[in-house]
Formats: sequence, C-alpha cells, structure tokens
Amino acid sequence: MIIHSTSNVSFEITGWDSENPFYNDGIVSIYRASRVRDGMPCIIKRFDMQPDRGNSELLKRARISAETLCGSPILDVVTNKISETIIAPLNKDSFFMFEDGAFAYAAEFIDTNQFVNIDEFRSKVNNVQVVCKAMKNYALAMRSIHLAGFCYNDISDGSIYLDFKTGDVRIIGCDNINMPNQKIISGVTGFIAPEVYTTRLTDMDSDNFATAVVLYRIFTGAHPLLGKRVVEYLNKKQGGILDQAPVIYGSNALFVFDPNDNSNSILGYTDTTYRDYFESEIAYWDTLPEPLQRAFIKTFSEGIKPENKSKRTSNREWADLADLLISTYTTKCEACGQYSFSDKPSK
Repeated sequence: MIIHSTSNVSFEITGWDSENPFYNDGIVSIYRASRVRDGMPCIIKRFDMQPDRGNSELLKRARISAETLCGSPILDVVTNKISETIIAPLNKDSFFMFEDGAFAYAAEFIDTNQFVNIDEFRSKVNNVQVVCKAMKNYALAMRSIHLAGFCYNDISDGSIYLDFKTGDVRIIGCDNINMPNQKIISGVTGFIAPEVYTTRLTDMDSDNFATAVVLYRIFTGAHPLLGKRVVEYLNKKQGGILDQAPVIYGSNALFVFDPNDNSNSILGYTDTTYRDYFESEIAYWDTLPEPLQRAFIKTFSEGIKPENKSKRTSNREWADLADLLISTYTTKCEACGQYSFSDKPSK
C-alpha cells in the first residue's frame, strides 16, 4: 500500500503490515514501511483521532510535536547535526494527514537485534565501559532535547533502546516532546518525579529525575525508591504500586540508600517477596564507584523534594561522569578482556 506525505513524498507499507500493524493500542498504530524513492526502511506511526476516549488534547499535542520536529529537528549537542539518537520524524517530508482526521509521521526503523530494552541490555552487556558509554549517549541526547527548549515528559524503559555491544542509544516516542510546564503528559509510573504527582507539570528537572531512574536501572536492575518503607506501606494498604504511586513515589518518596534516613533502607531487610531483588540491588550498588553513587544520592536524596529539584544531577554532569568512570574507575580483565569497575580509582 502506497501512502503520500503532505509534501507528496511516497512511502510504501508492505506485506502483512499493510492491514496489521506490528503495534496497535487502539489509538497509535505502527507499521513497517519504506520510502519509495530510495527504498529506505522506516516505520509509519499513525494516530487515530478518538475524542470520545477523552484524549483529544493529548493527540493535538502529539500532532504539534510531530509537525514541529518535521520542520525543526533536534540538533545533537556535540556535532550540531540532526541527532541520530533521538528518533523523530525523518525530515520535513515525513508528515501525513488522512481524510478521517488521523495523522502520522515516518521515522527511522530500529533494528531490535541490535538495539534492545533496558532489561535485555543488562542481561547481554558484559563490559561496564559499554554501560558508561550508554549513560553518556543517553545523557547527551536528553541535553540536546533540553537545549532545544523541550522536555521529554514521558521517559520510561519503553522509550529507550540500547546497543549492548557499543553503548549507542535510541530514544523513541518523540511525539511526547513538549514545552516545559504543560499539563499534557505526566509520565510513566516509576519514572515520574515526585512533584509531578501533585503539579501534573513536567519540566527539565522532572526529566532529570527520570534520567536518574533510567541510569539506576541500567546499573543496578532495581528501582531507587522501592525499599522497606514502600513494601510495608503496600502490605498495609493491600494495594499495588500503580495505585499507591502518588504516595510511595510521590509525597513519601525516599531513596533506598539515603544517607540521612534509613526508614526505606533495603540493607538487612529480609522481606521474603523482595529478598532476592534487594540482595541483587545491594550487590550491584556496592560495586559502583563513589562518584557514581554520589550522583544518584544527589538526585534521589538531595533533590528528591520539589523545593530542591534543581539539585538533581544534570545531563551534562552524567556525561562528564561517564568519561571519568571510563578513564579512572574501570579495569580490564586479562582473562576475558572485558572491563569492570575497579575498587579504587586508577592513578
């Protein structure tokens, strides 16, 4: 099936995908496609307008974001060229409007054999320098978004793909990019900054919180706020994390390794449900160099309260820290040739 962008560039949705998208949630459908003139593989992300479901404002915002990025792509903070990390519309010829009111855009197709989600990345990567490179690439991409005047709003483990061999990163779903302080998208549970549960407003500081959650997940496989106090609260309320998130991750948010308050600590906590989870998290935390631990404490302890949100570790700080870790805090195994964190900084 051939479709044409608003500037009359032809794209083909081929084969089985022409009637059956590989993703469909009732509002968004994603199809594999190619640009006709050169055969370049891509995806077409289509949004169906369904005002009866109360999402008209959200879809309006997504359309504005997509059209904006078609004409003014985000530039990489290092190269000053169009970012390859941020998967946005291909170019100004990549936007579609349909007679039924739906709209769509074409974007790069991500090879999921090369780029994987956070959990799969952690299971496949065996070189801590690659993890640090992923941290730097992700932080620089977020910095590029912020320097363009936007915040991402909706960072989650479903919007990030990582190359477990190189540390290259792809951030998808960039129709969620928005101007700061808009009550449009609040984020995904577990990545939402504590203050957003109350204000419903996202900004660069809330992005910085979500970034720290992503990186904590990459390095430890755990969530930084899920500890003793949270488990006991959930047991008392007999509720799930989704239901109780405004409390456990919002008004009562507390880092599990907070240096001044151990009420949510996982050290020595023997809850049977989370025992293995916490033991693994502690083991990974203990391997992290002090500057990396400090960067997490800066966000999840010093910057946890709304009035201190500007103290959160910035994207530039994360990128600089990645360079420091690679150059000073990693050591090569002579047997396997892979890198791990060293106990002490190398001289």
